[in-house]
Amino acid sequence: MRRNYTISGFFITLFCLLSATLCHSSTWKVLVVHSYGPQYPMTVQTSKGIEAVLGSNAEIKHLYLNYKTNPAGGKQKAEEAYGVYTAFQPDGIIATEEPAQSLFVAPFLRDKVKTPVMFCGVNTMPAKFGYPASNVSGIWEQAHLVESISFARELVPSIAKIGSIMKENDKARMLVEMIRKKSGSSSVKIDTFELVNTEQELRTAAKALRGQVDALYVMSLVGITDAQGALLPFPRLISIVNEEFAGPTFSSRIFPIKLGALCGVVVSVREQGAMAAKMLMQAMKGTPVRDIAIVKKTNGKKIINITTLKALKIKPSPDTLRSAQLVRGR
Repeated sequence: MRRNYTISGFFITLFCLLSATLCHSSTWKVLVVHSYGPQYPMTVQTSKGIEAVLGSNAEIKHLYLNYKTNPAGGKQKAEEAYGVYTAFQPDGIIATEEPAQSLFVAPFLRDKVKTPVMFCGVNTMPAKFGYPASNVSGIWEQAHLVESISFARELVPSIAKIGSIMKENDKARMLVEMIRKKSGSSSVKIDTFELVNTEQELRTAAKALRGQVDALYVMSLVGITDAQGALLPFPRLISIVNEEFAGPTFSSRIFPIKLGALCGVVVSVREQGAMAAKMLMQAMKGTPVRDIAIVKKTNGKKIINITTLKALKIKPSPDTLRSAQLVRGR
């Protein structure tokens, strides 16, 4: 009889352990609202970071505002996202990039619901969106603009004037404001900007800047269309800029460099997604959001596109090459 009780106790314990494991495998429901489309490089990498942390512990639903390709429809997409939020009733939310903050989090969620929200991929000062809030925290991305300028000048010391081309939209205007302020602390400022919408405008601007500046800062080009109104792929956009400008281009994002920009000091978007997911887990486990401070992301990595370096016939010192990660492309 004693043995039977022992066996029964063993199976009861095993059942409880298995039940706890099964329950933990899908502990939370998480809604991720992306500012841009599912094919946008930032979206892809951010999602990978989020999935790596939450994938086995949550049911994750991704929504896309598609603001890059259809800014006029952003408000409607945000309203639809709120409808999904109401039906899905997530335990937590991650919102990526600026449009998701201004169109979705600020009007619908900030200080209005108890659901914890974490943001990432945001360059703009969080206070612009009313952050931190009772239910909102996240990661303030620090684009390594000054560091990227310094690194570009390390490779090309003759750089004295810098310009920038972007797709014309609200985020571009915010970036221009940010770039003017940040580059002011550098010995070389970025003070010439062109905001464009079409391929022809992009070609004209890049060619005109060739005679005005020594280098171009590449940041936000997605959404530019060809003569038929079709969206141009991002690799093609970088190719057009390099072809028409015919000089050094640099960025504080990894994707333009991999596609042909010369260099930059970049942050890891995937790492930001993972950090936002960890912060959200902390909130969903019971830590009040007010006790989760906004993280000011500062780590950066030097990147050089060796293909572009050779095409421009730039010969940096061995120490400069050793200090950077080398990539090839385009």
